Amino acid sequence: MHSNLHHVVVIFIILLSVPAGVIAADPAPACPYASIQPDDRPCVIMSGWNTLLSGLPGSGGLFTTPLTVSGTVCVNGSESPLIDQLLLGNLEFRENAFNEDLARYQDLATAQYPGVLWIGCSDSRADPERITGALPGDLFVTRNVGNIVPNHDWNLAAVIEYSINYLQVKEIVVCGHSDCGAMKALDADLKDPYIPLWLNDARDAKTRIDARIPAATTPEEQKERARQLEIENVRLQIEHLMTYPSVREAVADGRIQVHGLYYDLATGTLSRVI
Repeated sequence: MHSNLHHVVVIFIILLSVPAGVIAADPAPACPYASIQPDDRPCVIMSGWNTLLSGLPGSGGLFTTPLTVSGTVCVNGSESPLIDQLLLGNLEFRENAFNEDLARYQDLATAQYPGVLWIGCSDSRADPERITGALPGDLFVTRNVGNIVPNHDWNLAAVIEYSINYLQVKEIVVCGHSDCGAMKALDADLKDPYIPLWLNDARDAKTRIDARIPAATTPEEQKERARQLEIENVRLQIEHLMTYPSVREAVADGRIQVHGLYYDLATGTLSRVI
């Protein structure tokens, strides 16, 4: 009994002291477009105690006086035109592509069977589904700055193991692209705290290009050097990929193949890296 009372007291203290988040004073109107309409209601802070007295977040309550809090983010969407545009785009998607291929999307709602693990760059211009014409469910995608495959990365290791052992993909692609900011950063002395550290797993590509190509003296030479660096980085990351036991074993068993691809932003061309 004493232990239970202690737990109740602790929970009571937490409710008094811990903010429950930023919510709107009243519930959103029942409207199919409510999530994308501007909302003029003020944002308010409700403590755990306020939440306890007023019920579930968003249901209104006793303590709903607007507060001015530094750094408060309003969650009602009224100050997010870019997000509103994404939601409008989703509405168009649902009304057109989704409904036109409803059976496929219903199947994908319960399972996925991608044939390819795609390791690409986060660059907004190199969307893998868009540049390949792939359909939803065709690609299992992971992207990062510079399409890098670190030698030791738990996130990527999990992606690789899951795609090979459970999704049973047949191909793995490492795809680089032109005008890659990560590769440009390899030639720059950046002062950022994290980007140079991340690029350490691409520096061997720069070393190889430095040994093979003299320093650029013209814009044309610089462009060609950048292209060679981007392509060499794909080769390097494939080497890193082969250090993962699950990849090495699957390739040896003939269960998967590994490919390097390069996307040219100026022409839209996707080509093999040899």
